Amino acid sequence: MPRNFGCLVANLLANAWDDVEVFPLGLSKKPGLATLYGTSRTGASLIGSCAGASQFFHRTIALSTLDILLGSRFNGKKVFIKIDVEGVEYEVLLGALVTMDMNPKPTWVIEICLNEYHPDGINPHFQDMFNLFWQRGYEVCTADENNKLIQPEDVARWVQEGRCDSGMINYKSPPSDVIESGSRFLQSRVFGF
Repeated sequence: MPRNFGCLVANLLANAWDDVEVFPLGLSKKPGLATLYGTSRTGASLIGSCAGASQFFHRTIALSTLDILLGSRFNGKKVFIKIDVEGVEYEVLLGALVTMDMNPKPTWVIEICLNEYHPDGINPHFQDMFNLFWQRGYEVCTADENNKLIQPEDVARWVQEGRCDSGMINYKSPPSDVIESGSRFLQSRVFGF
C-alpha cells in the first residue's frame, strides 16, 4: 500500500535507520502478480472481503517469495520473522520452505485466525499452517506470557468445533530445541501483540 510504504520510509529516515532493506511487494508461494483488496488498514488482504477489506478498493501488486528475498544470506545467523498477512499465511510459508529449514532455524511469530475475519467463515489452511511447522521440526506456542504449547490435537479440535480456545491469534514457532532451552528468553522478547 503506497501510504503504508510512505510512512515506513519516513520513519526509517527520521530514525536514521539505513541498515534495512525495503521491498514494496507481497509475499506468496511463487512470484507473480495479485490483487490486493482494501485500503491502508488492517483490512488490506489478498483475499477479497477478508477482515472487512473492501473489494471496491483494490490494486495489482507484485509478489515474490521469502526464499527468493532472503536466499542463503542469513544461513548461520539467528533470524526472527513476523508474518501478519490477513489470511494468506499458508501461501507465504509455502514460499518459505528453504527459509524454514535454515540452520539455525528461524523463530517465527504468525498472526493466524481460524474463524475471525475470513470471508468463508473458516480459514481453509489454518490446520495446514500448523502442520507445516510440526513437519519441519518446530513447536508452536501462544505468543504471549503463557507460552502455551499447542498440540496437533488442539488444532484438530479447534477446526472440528469451528472455534479456537487458545485465547490468541498470534503464535510463535521456535525450533523444538529452543522451546526446551530458551522459552524464558523468547517470552521476554516477544511482546506487544
